[in-house]
Amino acid sequence: MLTPFQTEKLTYLYNLLDLNGNGTLELDDFSDLAEMVRTKLGYELNEKEHIAIAQKSTKFYHKLLRDMPHDANQNIDLEHWLSFFDEEIISENDDVILDEYVGLLLAFIFGMFDENHDGYIQFDEYRDIFSIFRKDEMFSKEGFERIDVNGDGKLSRYELIPAMETFLTSDDPAEAGNWLLGNWEK
Repeated sequence: MLTPFQTEKLTYLYNLLDLNGNGTLELDDFSDLAEMVRTKLGYELNEKEHIAIAQKSTKFYHKLLRDMPHDANQNIDLEHWLSFFDEEIISENDDVILDEYVGLLLAFIFGMFDENHDGYIQFDEYRDIFSIFRKDEMFSKEGFERIDVNGDGKLSRYELIPAMETFLTSDDPAEAGNWLLGNWEK
């Protein structure tokens, strides 16, 4: 059973992805996300980088559709989103599904925001995530520093994997991974 703390974090993530704010996750949200990334990173329309971002965004959405209950219009509502995480990841304690979603989210993040393709998320790239999702960039510095456990000024997959796992599953507010997407309580 999801705790109130877990519910609040997962609702925050859901609302980040619901870019148009209509209360459902739908293909338009992920198309809009690809367009926002394209614009922020300065890619031309239909440039190979833009096409790759659009494909990753669409792939992510279709994976959600395959795994989560949705309505006839292929929209995922918050109730189904929370139910999926509760039943498939938290209650079942299913590491296979958790690893799959952590990997999916990290591939999504790296594929869209590792602008220089060096295998790390630099602070400027991390701050772009906040900008694109219309979150207060002032929290990006603290989130970055909490997740950068080795203090090298960049986030590797090895730092982001436990941070993502923590964000998706932890019930401990003190864990650094809860800051993955900034101060979600604000």
